[in-house]
Amino acid sequence: MRLEVFNIIDEALFILNDNNETYADAALELRSLFNGIFNNDDNVINIVTRIKEATSLKEKIIRKKLYSKYNSGCAVMEHLSDVVGIRIECRFIKDEPLVLNKLLKVFSQQRGGYFYSPIAPNIGLDLLSPQPQKQKNGIDIYRIDGYMHCNNIDFRFELQIKSLVKVFWAEIEHKIVYKNNSYRLIDDFFHNLMLSINNNLVSIDQQLMLIYEQMQKHDSGDNYIQADSTKQILAKAINDMLYNKMNEELGFTINFKKPCEILADFVFNNGVTGADAIKTGSMDVLVLLLMRIKNTRLDMQSSLLLERPLRLGDSFSREFGKTLKNIMNVDFEWNLFFRILFIMEPNNNTGDLEFFISYIRKELTSRCNTDNVLDVTILEDILANIAVSFTSSPKISFISRENLDASADMVAEYLGEIRTIVDTQSQWQEYKEHFLANKDKYILQ
Repeated sequence: MRLEVFNIIDEALFILNDNNETYADAALELRSLFNGIFNNDDNVINIVTRIKEATSLKEKIIRKKLYSKYNSGCAVMEHLSDVVGIRIECRFIKDEPLVLNKLLKVFSQQRGGYFYSPIAPNIGLDLLSPQPQKQKNGIDIYRIDGYMHCNNIDFRFELQIKSLVKVFWAEIEHKIVYKNNSYRLIDDFFHNLMLSINNNLVSIDQQLMLIYEQMQKHDSGDNYIQADSTKQILAKAINDMLYNKMNEELGFTINFKKPCEILADFVFNNGVTGADAIKTGSMDVLVLLLMRIKNTRLDMQSSLLLERPLRLGDSFSREFGKTLKNIMNVDFEWNLFFRILFIMEPNNNTGDLEFFISYIRKELTSRCNTDNVLDVTILEDILANIAVSFTSSPKISFISRENLDASADMVAEYLGEIRTIVDTQSQWQEYKEHFLANKDKYILQ
């Protein structure tokens, strides 16, 4: 004889499937309504809807023991609080109560335990429940029960208000913990771990808010000033994280401001994946970037490992790469720099280093005109000499924005001077040693 719970599940699934078109219409109507309400609100960045999936419904009926509370699938669906779900996504945690306050103003007409708006008389919100609510995991959430009449059907929906970092955190919890029953064997450990991740995200929310507010102070058309200001705050965010981690792991700190500025500059100059999105104010990419650093133990006393030999095609890259490979586990400043770089970049350590070397080469040659083979030959020899010079004094300041810009100017200017004198490959081979010996012309002293 079949368990009654599965009969109730089948009936609920039939109702879910049978009314799917109505639920889809309702989701579209809800999204349209709230998009209109928050159309001119800068703090709301997205509105998302979803319809309860069959698998999720089955899990919920069993997990919440709805089969013992209601004697039929029809009763389950009648009382299910989230047949349709809508999420209003705002920029920062501080914006969540602002969104709620706007809902209180728009939905001001009360009847039957719900509040309605003249623009949507078929949609009600329970605005009497205390907000935010406390979840079982101890985290606050703005969650509002809704009631809707659509296509001659009455059903309930759930409205959530979440900042960007809370959306990110919820995804982590849902996909890693909630969807993985094995984690329940050691609930206390993972509960504390998830709380730690949430606390880190709250800290990142504050840093993102500083970045956003700084960006808002500048004319949106002045991209240079805006990017420069955002770079400075990103550098500070990285520096603050490193300061705390260094203190925890080593018991002391060093001044790492300049390398942090270099890392931030690397992000904004075609460095990490998603750099263009960060420049235009995409907070989700920045959250992921900072979270990688925040939630990774740096293990600062260990050596950095490369998974395979470097594959580099030109003389500058080979010499420069060999020097960096040799110095990264000798010089603490370089070691910490690459430790952070390897966390930020999505490839393996070797791929990250190769990409970084190609980035430096591109910066050094960014102002050179190489219209023919002779130009390329001369430039390659100049770059090779720069790499040799770097090997003799591998200071991290070499890759600062100021030095890269100055070096790029010097290389371009010297290449132009040489081409006013040298016209052929044979001439270059004859006078190359003389030109390359004048290092003050193309290498910062």
